[in-house]
Amino acid sequence: MSNIEEKIKTWQQRSFSWSQLSSWEYDKEKWFAKYILNEKEEDNKEMALGRLFAESCEKGKPLAPVTLYSKVEYKLKVMFNNIPLVGYCDTYEPHTKLGEFKTSKKPWTREKVDSHGQLTFYALLLYIQHKVKPESLHIQLQNILTKENGDFSLDFVKPIKVYTFETKRSMKDILQMGARINSARAEMEAFARSKELSPVAPVQYMP
Repeated sequence: MSNIEEKIKTWQQRSFSWSQLSSWEYDKEKWFAKYILNEKEEDNKEMALGRLFAESCEKGKPLAPVTLYSKVEYKLKVMFNNIPLVGYCDTYEPHTKLGEFKTSKKPWTREKVDSHGQLTFYALLLYIQHKVKPESLHIQLQNILTKENGDFSLDFVKPIKVYTFETKRSMKDILQMGARINSARAEMEAFARSKELSPVAPVQYMP
């Protein structure tokens, strides 16, 4: 088995997340480096603040006045067409409510929330794992705005305000998400294999 085949096999056994799907759709080369070559992704200030906020929610003392349900960082892990899927709901009330938190410098909009694939991805996992129909879910995205501190760090805009958006998902939406996952997985595998087939440019020697 070639080196790239070994890496693809390892990748196939790894749980597939929304982060991986969005990484693929945003930048295929960066996806390849992170998920096939396992190169460590450099941390940034947005990730650092997001992680700090998530930790505060897990402790039950969120840094912003968001609504927390009975479950925080609720893990979903299912098999879908032989693909292991995983997701962590920011907050969840069993069978009834799904909540997601987003920190951002640019405000979220109603249109962006309604089309946001992460919520659809989680709705799909909830349907597979718990048979919760997406139409019965009360789905909410809470957005907290951030600002630059001037020292290469971020902080929340003061006074801290939470912008809440209600949204819905349907069976049609999660079926389309399933097709999107299947298509992406096939494209990912083909892309990874093409890397081994790519010809190496010959070394040029100066006379």
